Amino acid sequence: MPQHHTEAEPSNLNLSSILVAVFKRKRTILFSTVAGAIAAAAVYLLWPHTYESDAALLVRYVLDRSAVDPETTGGAGATKTNDTFINAEVSILTSWDLAVQVAEALGPKRVLPEAKGDPSTIAAAGAIFSGLKVVSTKNSNVIQVSYTNSRPEVATLVLNELVNRYFTKHLEVHRSAGAFDFVSQQTDQVRSRLNQTEDALKALKAKAGILDLKEATAGLTAQAGKMEDELRAAEGDLAEQRARVKLMEGAGPVSAPQAGPTVEPVATPAASASGLNRPPD
Repeated sequence: MPQHHTEAEPSNLNLSSILVAVFKRKRTILFSTVAGAIAAAAVYLLWPHTYESDAALLVRYVLDRSAVDPETTGGAGATKTNDTFINAEVSILTSWDLAVQVAEALGPKRVLPEAKGDPSTIAAAGAIFSGLKVVSTKNSNVIQVSYTNSRPEVATLVLNELVNRYFTKHLEVHRSAGAFDFVSQQTDQVRSRLNQTEDALKALKAKAGILDLKEATAGLTAQAGKMEDELRAAEGDLAEQRARVKLMEGAGPVSAPQAGPTVEPVATPAASASGLNRPPD
């Protein structure tokens, strides 16, 4: 059979055709470029910037038995899976009560600094609740918590307070009533020992004649300053006396004149005109 070869038609696309197309559509291309630049600038300037603060929480208390509270919730439920405990922790983190506690602790104005007037605690709790994101991975004890806000300092502040309040809430939920009694007893004992120590310290102060530590310290400081002034004055007097002694030593002893015969000059008489002492003729 005869074979038919089809030759490819030469392409009409070249540099001149591209330049002609660009020249014909120059208005459309210019308008599209300007519109895109304006849209990008508007998005950059008007779209609110968001900042995210992240934290990773390792949940171990509900899985391990504690020495303080041997009857934990995690120790009783042997048939419960790890995901069940993690879901319970996620529920604590995303609870409305926790958001309200964080808003009350920080203050609504610190949570919503851009709000006009005095925002309410409910509004601040709503902002915390809406910006909070909690993610848990299957078969993992780590919970990823993040909070998003338009201000970076608010995002960090809210997340730190949220994590601290979560730990307190976590203990309230999982510890038994006996654990709180144990902690209360320990607190009372420590407070009692502290009171005894304070009483003993007061007795020692009274025995030493120290009524107030601050006043005693101020009196000792004033006395030390007065003694330093006196020491400087005594050193000045000593230096002056030493200078006088050196001055007296440098002058030396004064010698008195000795008594002796006085030699008086004898006047020689002048020759007279009478011819005395003339040589002989």
